[in-house]
Amino acid sequence: MSELTDKYSKNFSTAKRKAFEKRVFENLGTMSELSAIQLVLAEMREEGMKLGGLIDKPLGAGGKKSGPNPQGLNIKGNTVKTV
Repeated sequence: MSELTDKYSKNFSTAKRKAFEKRVFENLGTMSELSAIQLVLAEMREEGMKLGGLIDKPLGAGGKKSGPNPQGLNIKGNTVKTV
């Protein structure tokens, strides 16, 4: 579409890029291109959060814990020997 939309959608999949460009184009009549891009990105981000946004992110980022439970070290509990 334009250099500005390409800058913001460079990592999108082909389908997501087409949807993004269509939504930006629909808003161009009422606002500037940058404002339309920011509005569409905010809407897309909000839609993604409704679908569960941070599910597989680390706990510090608000996601759920995934992976095996930590088992600790493989050391027997009573390793002290009296002489």
